[in-house]
Order: sequence, then C-alpha cells, then structure tokens
Amino acid sequence: MQKEVQNKYNVQFAFQKALMGTGDAVKVALPGIAPCIQHILVLCGDVPLIKRQTLLDLVSAHRNIVADLTVLAAKIKNPTGYGRIIQGDDGQLLAIREEADATDLEKQINIVNSGIFCFEKRFLESGIGRIKNNNSQGEYYLTDLVEVAVQDRVKTFVKIIDDAEEVIGVNTIEQLNRINTWFHKSPKELS
Repeated sequence: MQKEVQNKYNVQFAFQKALMGTGDAVKVALPGIAPCIQHILVLCGDVPLIKRQTLLDLVSAHRNIVADLTVLAAKIKNPTGYGRIIQGDDGQLLAIREEADATDLEKQINIVNSGIFCFEKRFLESGIGRIKNNNSQGEYYLTDLVEVAVQDRVKTFVKIIDDAEEVIGVNTIEQLNRINTWFHKSPKELS
C-alpha cells in the first residue's frame, strides 16, 4: 500500500516499531517534519467523514487565537468510547480523559475529543517527551499534552464542530456499519 500511495502523492511515512499510543506515533513522525513548518495538524486514520473545510476552519481558529494546542471537539448524545473534554468552571481546558481512565462523573460529559489537533510545532516538540504512559492502557496518549499545556500555562483552545457526524470514529462494528450506511447513501440523501 505504501508504494501505491507514494506513486500518486508526495508523502513521507513514519513507522512505530511498537504500538505504544498516539503520543508515541506523533513522536516517531516529528523528525520527518521540515524545520520551516510552524503548525502541525494531527488526524486519526479512523475518521473518514471529516471534511476539508472543517480542517481549514480548525487551523484558521488555531492561528487566529494564537494557540499552542487546539483540539477539535464535538457534543454528542452518547459519548461512550470517546475521550472527554475536561474543563474548569471558567471553561479552561484542563484535560482530555480517555474512556478507560475516566471517573463516573467524567463519563457523563458529552463534549468529546475528536482526536484531531492543531499544535504549534515548538510546543509539540517540547511537550511530547514529557507525557507518561501511567494509564490503564500503558500507552503514551497524545491527549496528555493538554495537561502539559496547563502546567506550562500555554494557550489552548477547544473548537466544537457543528456536525458531530464528521468526527465519528470507527472503533466498533456498530460504528463501522453506521459509516458504511453513510457511504452508501445516494448523493440526494447527502445534501
């Protein structure tokens, strides 16, 4: 597959030797990013409905607010399986808690992480080595960079997407069936 992609697109690949989480995946990819790049957009491979305009809007908001870390979030009715956006009373982003590590109270939060981020490169490079794998999965979560940002008192932003359907991930058979149904709709049904 790599060869087919490279025949059609000018892309670089980075490979994790061991699957140690999203934070580790980004850490492995960082050395391949050109020095002139200032903003890094991170997407998950299991969010096939995301629109180009949504990504452009995310990057634009990130740059306009001059944030170090911006997360794309969604409000959904059933947040089971998603990382929750934890905010203080003042709305400040404090953490993103993965489902497996969330308390019962945190599991009631319906604003969830889409897994899509925009980072200021210098913050990402300085913070990625500070995340730990002391969680129930033993992985390095990219979402733990929010806590690093809070510790460093850098600017963070939560951009809530209008259409939560765009960020539906495919982690279960039910979610896969839902995505397949969407892809098989006629063009009239999609407009």
